[in-house]
Order: sequence, then C-alpha cells, then structure tokens
Amino acid sequence: MNPHVGTYRNIVAARAKDPAVRETLRQSGGALAVLLGYLLDEGDLDYVFAAVRKEGQETVTMTATSRQEVLAVARLEQPIMPDLPAIISKATELDARKAGLVLTPCQAEAMQLLEDYPVTDFSMRDRARFVVSSFCFGTFTETSFQSYVSETCGISPSEIIAVTNLSEKLEILLRDGKAINISMTDVLEHVRSGCLICTDLTGLCADLSAGVIPVEPRYTTLILRSALAESAVERAVNAGQLEIAPGDSVERVLTDLVTSMAGEKARRAESARASLAKRSGSTGLF
Repeated sequence: MNPHVGTYRNIVAARAKDPAVRETLRQSGGALAVLLGYLLDEGDLDYVFAAVRKEGQETVTMTATSRQEVLAVARLEQPIMPDLPAIISKATELDARKAGLVLTPCQAEAMQLLEDYPVTDFSMRDRARFVVSSFCFGTFTETSFQSYVSETCGISPSEIIAVTNLSEKLEILLRDGKAINISMTDVLEHVRSGCLICTDLTGLCADLSAGVIPVEPRYTTLILRSALAESAVERAVNAGQLEIAPGDSVERVLTDLVTSMAGEKARRAESARASLAKRSGSTGLF
C-alpha cells in the first residue's frame, strides 16, 4: 500500500473516446462523466448525485439518470464544497438503490465512518453503490476567496467557470476561455481551517478517485480502488466509451506524480497541526 495514495488495484489516465465530449469537457477529457453515464445506461447505477454551483458559491444537488444527463451536469460549474447532507437527502427522497455519489475525500471518509460506526438506524449502504472522490487540496471560504480573486486578479466571481487545484498552483478558468494560475502559497490563508489539517488528497475511502493532472492532452487520472471500479473502466473501454493513455510507464509516472502531490498535502497538514498545537499550548484534552 502506498502510504499517501492508499490501497488500489490500478491507476490509469483516461479520457472520453468521443472527440466532441473531450472538446466540451476539455479541462478533464470527460472520463468521469462518460464512465458514470455508461454505468447508468448499463443499469449498474440508477442515479448519480453530484453538487454544482447555482449562483456565486451556492450549491445545489443535481441528479442524473442517463449518460446525456451526466454530461449535462458535468458542463455546469463545480462548487467549492459539495453538500453531503443534501446529496444523502436527495438519494433518500428518490429511494435510490444503486446510487453513484461524487464527493470530496473528507465526505467519502464520512460515508465510510457512518457505515463503520453508525450512530442512528439510518444507513446509505443499501443506496450507495459507487462512491467517487475528486482529488482535493482544500476548499475555500466563500467571501474571503472571492474578495482575494477580485482584488488581486481583477476577476468577478461571475466570470469563473472552474477552479482546479493543481498541486503548487490554482488554475482558474474563465468564461472567455482564458486560464489564470495562482500560487497555492498565496491562497492558503483563504482555505478552510479544517482542510489545512486534512492529509487525504485522493479519497482513500472511495471506490474510484479522480483528478486532473496538468498534462496535455488532458486526461483524468483514475485510481481504481474496488473491483467494481476496475470492472467498470474495463467495460467502458471495451464498449468504446473510454480510452486509456498508452504506454507501459503510465502507471509508474502517475503513481509518482500523485504520490508527490499527496505527500505535499500531508506535509502541509502536519505543519498546520504543529502550528495549531503550538498556538494553543495544549498537549492533551484538558
């Protein structure tokens, strides 16, 4: 097991086979949207739940039941922080039995902890079939981050369609197609305090972890952690929906890159925890 990346069966770089999808979802190559759409159309999933941004940083839960609906959701603006309670509530309301959930690493861990250490009779075990986690370096406090971007970069929040954490930099994609890169060091003060002490970059508790590493052409890095994830990708490739980056060294290169990025987040968390402990002067509970 890789200490920073966790246990997994395989790690691949994938993208949509359809050039039109790749062009529409050019930031990622569309691999995750195509994979989830394929699982819906094949009957492996009955719903996919994901959070998108409605206005400003307001989050709304979207539901998809087909490939076309997943692609439509994927074109919408992604939120700074998905809303796990809202996603669980929606899955319960619709009586989903084979749900796919797109979460952050901390939320995927929360899902696992709710199953391992239940505090109520409620369980998502009979509803959540496939848990996907995005790579995450941290989420931002809404007002603080928007003010920073507006004052420092001269960007109105309404101009932003995507914010992607790429290890040492933050890539902000604008509606006019331009991309602005900001050093992560410059925006750390706007990251939520809980995120600063989190060591999980990739979502160790998910079935599938997905993230975009800044290489061209754009592929999505997929960490296949469960048998279902491995089988789903294989079937989607065989069905002509996905294509995998060729080359025997791809897994090694991706593993090295992800390990480096995950290690950086872990070191940041260790530093933040040490700083908090020093500031509080506390060595124990009392």
